[in-house]
Amino acid sequence: MSYRGAVRWGESLEPPVKLGPGKLSSWFTGTNVPSAGQDFDLFIQELEKRALWKSARKPHGVAHWQKLRARAAASPREGTQQGKVPSAGKTGGGSSLKAGPGPSCRVGVLPRRAVAFQGRPEAALLSTGLAVPGAGPASSVVLSGMGGVGKTQLAAEYVRSVEQDLDVLVWVTASSRSSIVAAYAEAAVELCGADAQDPERAAQKFLQRLDAAGQPVLRWLIVLDSLADPGNLNHELYPSLWPPPSAHGRSLVTTRRRDMTPFPEEFAQVEVSLFDRETAVAYLNGHLSRHGRSEPTAQLAELAADLGHLPLALSQAAAYLVTAGIRCDEYRRQFARKKLAAMLPDSSALPDGQAVTVATTWALSMQYANRLSVLAEPMLHLAAMLAPEGIPRTVLTAEPVRGFLAQFYTGDPSQGGTEPSPEDCTAALQALHRLSLIDHDINNPVAAVRVHQLVQKATREALSPDHFQVFALTAADGLYTAWPEDTTQPVVEEAVRANALALIDCANDALWSTDSVHPVLQLPGISLSDGGHLTAAVSYFTQLLAQAEIRLEYGSRTLRRLRRYLGRAQSMSGETQEGITTLSAVRDELTVLLQTTSPNGPETKEYADTLRDLAHALGHSGQQKAAAATLAELLQAVHSGSIGVTDFLKIRHDYAYWLLESGNTEKAQEVYEQVRDEKLRVLGPEDLETQIAQYELARLKFLSKRPAEAADDFEALLPIQRRLLGQEHPETLKTMAEAARARAVAEQDPRIAVQGVAEVLAIYLRTHEAQNPIVLHTRMDFIMWRHMARIHDGSLEEKGIAQDVAAMRSLLADMKKVLSSGAPLIRQSRHYLRVLLLCKLYVKKAGPTAAAAYFKRPITVTTAHRGPQ
Repeated sequence: MSYRGAVRWGESLEPPVKLGPGKLSSWFTGTNVPSAGQDFDLFIQELEKRALWKSARKPHGVAHWQKLRARAAASPREGTQQGKVPSAGKTGGGSSLKAGPGPSCRVGVLPRRAVAFQGRPEAALLSTGLAVPGAGPASSVVLSGMGGVGKTQLAAEYVRSVEQDLDVLVWVTASSRSSIVAAYAEAAVELCGADAQDPERAAQKFLQRLDAAGQPVLRWLIVLDSLADPGNLNHELYPSLWPPPSAHGRSLVTTRRRDMTPFPEEFAQVEVSLFDRETAVAYLNGHLSRHGRSEPTAQLAELAADLGHLPLALSQAAAYLVTAGIRCDEYRRQFARKKLAAMLPDSSALPDGQAVTVATTWALSMQYANRLSVLAEPMLHLAAMLAPEGIPRTVLTAEPVRGFLAQFYTGDPSQGGTEPSPEDCTAALQALHRLSLIDHDINNPVAAVRVHQLVQKATREALSPDHFQVFALTAADGLYTAWPEDTTQPVVEEAVRANALALIDCANDALWSTDSVHPVLQLPGISLSDGGHLTAAVSYFTQLLAQAEIRLEYGSRTLRRLRRYLGRAQSMSGETQEGITTLSAVRDELTVLLQTTSPNGPETKEYADTLRDLAHALGHSGQQKAAAATLAELLQAVHSGSIGVTDFLKIRHDYAYWLLESGNTEKAQEVYEQVRDEKLRVLGPEDLETQIAQYELARLKFLSKRPAEAADDFEALLPIQRRLLGQEHPETLKTMAEAARARAVAEQDPRIAVQGVAEVLAIYLRTHEAQNPIVLHTRMDFIMWRHMARIHDGSLEEKGIAQDVAAMRSLLADMKKVLSSGAPLIRQSRHYLRVLLLCKLYVKKAGPTAAAAYFKRPITVTTAHRGPQ
């Protein structure tokens, strides 16, 4: 290498190294070797490589250069007296090596202060954890957190704040035991005149000197930055490298490891978190302003959210914005569709002396996680496909997931299997948690796993297309298996639905085949419908159907099923005419198809399901007679052998329901009784379908103006349902509410209904999503009965009726979020709001007592189900 080449090379290093005449030669002889611990190994490897270009000699290796480095450090050079041992002095707080500001013994180079460095709450915890030297036993601190969160910058900022009060400062990048030993040995040569030829012994001599009796007191700070493995300080073949607990010295460790077990007991843990929104925006503003750039605060906040408020990602994105000359909104658009690596500066343009991009930040953590569990890496690949804000444990321990992970498993077959157990999967998650790659909360099964979105993005982008598809399909299988059947757990259903939507967002193409879709694609829409998010369900199925029409052939069974789901959601949301049109088209297609297929084939079951949905759409649009006629036609076209006994009985049950709603009470009772008797014979008295038939017969009595008989039947059915289904089952709650209404009508006392409906509403709010139509209907019902109870008490106080008006307006606002404007429930609530407003005006005009007398009416079935007319 020429002198000029060496100069240019030194200037390209980070931080730059200034080379004068003869310095390169002195490095080769070992009389002047760089002492920065974190750069030494890399520097020597580069120096050896370049020397070999011009020489055929055998390279010495890093160990040889470590010895030369320690020997050079023991000799006076570059104007320092590093090799001299201080003379002995009195032991005590006022005796030390310091002759001026700053450490007398300093090993290692602090990283450059980040541009636009931001203060953080963790700094106060760090200062508190590291007590002031001489003020009593000092604590030591472990700064832990995920890669890129800013642990090193936080530690360096603390060092800058206290270094003028130190005698000894050692900063070492603790990526290996050898790097720690080398730094300690260098300090030992300076402090104690240790033999540089034996680094291990010199390192121990350094540790002994830190708190040695009879020696001048040293105020010291040792920083073990980026400690990859605490085991490097407790090697089974070598003495410990942990600094001693001391009243005059402190230790500071930065690591991605969260588990504190390997650390000595004097260490306290400070978890370093992500930037909050305000800090992230301030950082981006500060960085950009240095280059004469400014961006709207809202755009900076959205960019910070896209990057998950990760400090390393923010710094590299800001550098990219400056070098690429683009604005935040354009960066965000590109970030959404491009790979992570494409949206970060190259290695030569990384800010703040950084060595790696965000995309490679977590590679070292993954290596160590794999040592803890062979399932760690595939488990992270699966978690990368799902929702960053929380993944239920049941998804990642589901049977399909464990079957897939069997190929990575190395368990003992003699212990009962070749695939991992749920406990093995949990252990893999815990390994990832220990290395800060995920957050694993063992006490929160609903959101057990959280993964930073950039960790997910980097993990996904590292997969080959084939592997990406395999992991996406496995995650889909896990979601489908873990989907809750119990709809009374809205928190669980919301979490699984959010994960399905996240999977679809990142891996939609992987879930389609040439003739069908993975069933997990349909579940979010079904879940939205069941949870009462009806307009959202319509939107979801509309978009899914548009994709299916492009990807699947016309006549596909999957295509028909998606149209049926859309039609059902449309009719439930209040878009009844659109639902009728959609379902009629499916019916017409199946009618043609049935002419050429077996009468007992799957198309017959499709046809029956479609006509049931069409009948409901017709009935809820006000065409109750058309609904009953549609089902009568269906009963002529199918029989129990072609679609199954249970489904056939459900059709007859629906037929009786619409007969009753259309006013044909006598025929409805006849069919209901036949259905009940058939269900008792086929299914037994304790089957859910049998109980539903008994409920409908009691309801028929209520609507036939026999409220006392109906109340008796409902109250007789309730104990059976509570025993078989439970207090919170939807059918139990329906019976509770209807029993209260019937008894209130029978005794002409609305207070009975207020109490019963309030109890049902409280359970609904606990077990169902707030937007569910049954919850919205029950809220309306409660307001209605409370208002009638005020009238029954003989006084319509202005305060009470104002409360009812406000509650109804709030309810209508909630309804509009999930239902279309034409939904029957909204029409009914608007009518009731008009009644309340009329009462409010009359109260002001005539007074509370006169208003109550004017509006008092007998409570009838119509009043109970549709409110005051």
